[in-house]
Amino acid sequence: MDITDTQQFFGGQIQNMNKKFKLIDKTLCNFLCHHIKAIEPLVGQTTSYDNGMIIGSYEYLHDPLFESLLTLVQPIVEEQYGKPLLPTYSCWRTYGKGQNLHPHKDRPSCEVSVSLHIGSSNDKYKWKFFVDEQSFTTKPGECVLYKGMAQQHWRNDLEIDWHTQAFLHYVEKDGNWSDFIYDKRGGLHRTQENPGHVLDPR
Repeated sequence: MDITDTQQFFGGQIQNMNKKFKLIDKTLCNFLCHHIKAIEPLVGQTTSYDNGMIIGSYEYLHDPLFESLLTLVQPIVEEQYGKPLLPTYSCWRTYGKGQNLHPHKDRPSCEVSVSLHIGSSNDKYKWKFFVDEQSFTTKPGECVLYKGMAQQHWRNDLEIDWHTQAFLHYVEKDGNWSDFIYDKRGGLHRTQENPGHVLDPR
């Protein structure tokens, strides 16, 4: 497994950690990409910047398939991170040509974040993902593990037709933000507006 480690442990506690590694295999990655392309017309393009959304992109928060992926890969993420984690929420986004991700830090539910490359219109194109002073390029199925709340991260303008990324978020089980488990929804596959109902993208 190809792993890139940077600032890992400091004073006995994890501070800023960046790791690149393969998270899922090609078959699962292709399935997820086909799923996303199939439901993009139902989801529709975003029209506002609410909750960090990018106008004109396709975004789906709490997709039940990715909520399941969030817990499926949790043991792998915990192994790479080095501490027990709790799941908070998942999201995927398809960027269009010319779109970017502005430099930002995320909210407490994103204490530990995974940015997973799902697919693109040209897999030979390497779209850099910046985390603080470092940059990463990934292939489908590879991800970057980082501290979403503590580390500034961004992407420059996309130069191909589309690129899809999934975001899997966790908090430390014994950390300061453990009360953000499930993003305070009461469980996975639920929305904050309707905690008893699965989100319908239509």
